[in-house]
Amino acid sequence: VRKRMTFASSNVIIIQRRWAIYRETARIQNVRISYSEVLQDAYLAATKIQSTFRMYHSRYFLLQQQKEEEHLIASAQRKAVAATNIQSAVRMLQCRRIVSRMADARDIATKCDAAVVIQSLARTMLCRRELTLMRVAAAKVYCEKH
Repeated sequence: VRKRMTFASSNVIIIQRRWAIYRETARIQNVRISYSEVLQDAYLAATKIQSTFRMYHSRYFLLQQQKEEEHLIASAQRKAVAATNIQSAVRMLQCRRIVSRMADARDIATKCDAAVVIQSLARTMLCRRELTLMRVAAAKVYCEKH
């Protein structure tokens, strides 16, 4: 029985040694594997960070370009509106001048027409007086002859 115990005990010791060696070997390999996994994870993280930065930078650049284009378009529109307003104001002044000249010409024509009417009435009155005086003189001459 003692022999069997010794044999079993020695087998247990051998199994335990082999297990310890296997465990150490596996741990070292795991360290190597985990180190390479850490490097791979770090590489993937660095790639992800770089990709994210490039994406952000590209979007920022596009946004800046869009803002600049919108600013240029808005500026051009403001300039066009300003030019239109200036042209409209100039045309309005020109039209006012034309209308003013037409009103002045109409007033002058009205004044001339009024002067003509007054002169015509004055000549009519003078002619009637003269005619009346001539009738009175003709009546005197007629009365003196008869």
